[in-house]
Amino acid sequence: MHDLLQQFELGETRFSQVQLFEYDQKTPIEGRWYFIHIREERSSFLADQSVDLRRPIVERGRWEPGFSEDRLFVLDPEKVGDVDLWFEERVKRVVFFSDRLRQAIKAAKLKTRWMGFRECGLPQ
Repeated sequence: MHDLLQQFELGETRFSQVQLFEYDQKTPIEGRWYFIHIREERSSFLADQSVDLRRPIVERGRWEPGFSEDRLFVLDPEKVGDVDLWFEERVKRVVFFSDRLRQAIKAAKLKTRWMGFRECGLPQ
């Protein structure tokens, strides 16, 4: 995943290489491991056009996704710009991927079930 992400526009997002150890805390786990710090943030979220979101909470007025399969985040593509991986300043606990990055991840056959990719809508 690290190598693939390096080919995309990540803005302020950074990686730090880390060493992982087995349960005994002494035996290194083989391979290259990275911590990703997603620092790129956009303000393209359109709450008034999005569907099934929880009301903004006190913490900076940020929205949370609802639980239904109908939920939909609507984003203004002009405000997203050319970045491929980002957070929205008014949305809590959601990482956004550009469609071209999502397609590249799928094409590389990386396991993504845990990512829960969902389509975003465009403004009306």
